[in-house]
Amino acid sequence: MAFPTKQYGLVLSQRKGLSKTVQKHSVFEDDSDDETTVGESLQKEAVKKKMMKQTRLEMHKALQEDSTVYDYDAVYDDIQKQRIDNKKKCWEVLTKSQNTSTSY
Repeated sequence: MAFPTKQYGLVLSQRKGLSKTVQKHSVFEDDSDDETTVGESLQKEAVKKKMMKQTRLEMHKALQEDSTVYDYDAVYDDIQKQRIDNKKKCWEVLTKSQNTSTSY
């Protein structure tokens, strides 16, 4: 009886002569000297804090010069009012033009 050409399930390779070798990695292979030292990390934190303090000072100065500099909601509301007014005007023009065109 001949072997079937189709196999179902887990099919293991029947190749002989090819041996698989697993390379064992060293425990310290990934260890590198690129890690930051405590001094470097402290310097980075100091720079970060200095930048945050400078940003806060600039924000405070801007608020002293103009108290509405960060008043985004009021500006947005004004823009929305202008849009609504424009829509009303367009609607009035359209209805007026429709009334004049239909009444002969």
